[in-house]
Amino acid sequence: ELPPIQVAFPTRETVLGSLAGQLGGGGSIRFNPSHWNASTFPKEIIRDCISIRSGTLMHSKVIIGRLPVNRSVSVGEPIGWIYFGSHNFTRAAWGGIAQSASHLTINNFEIGVLVPVRQVALNVGHRLDGKTVEPDPDQVWEESLRKCPVPIPFVRPLPKYSGKTPWFPGQQSSAAD
Repeated sequence: ELPPIQVAFPTRETVLGSLAGQLGGGGSIRFNPSHWNASTFPKEIIRDCISIRSGTLMHSKVIIGRLPVNRSVSVGEPIGWIYFGSHNFTRAAWGGIAQSASHLTINNFEIGVLVPVRQVALNVGHRLDGKTVEPDPDQVWEESLRKCPVPIPFVRPLPKYSGKTPWFPGQQSSAAD
């Protein structure tokens, strides 16, 4: 079973709906159709990558990690992290495990910044008996991400593909094609 991860990559519709897509751009965004069509490819983790800047495509490399929610955390304590880096999501950028599985091969050294996501307080109110309503961990997480000092460049939560396909290089330049 896969860990609870999501990978953001734009759909064909997202690219074609962008200014770059309307001008025939999107060529620097790479996804091999043979990977997508392989029976072993984990399509369920792929989500649409929609920029918070309407009509634009992103070149951002972001990894968001959430710490386990089954622990008691106070306001201001880390509940996750965000990695902002220059790496593409490829073996060429990250390296890989050698075929013998005895060591890791690093092909490239790039830079990144790790930013903690700190828990924020949610005003959740009180029950009729005066007890505090416990905040939903997912709501706390999303609000903490929104208040992170470095903005996340894509729409959250990440939309599911729902039958759509990734942008593949060389696709037609209009949604009507």
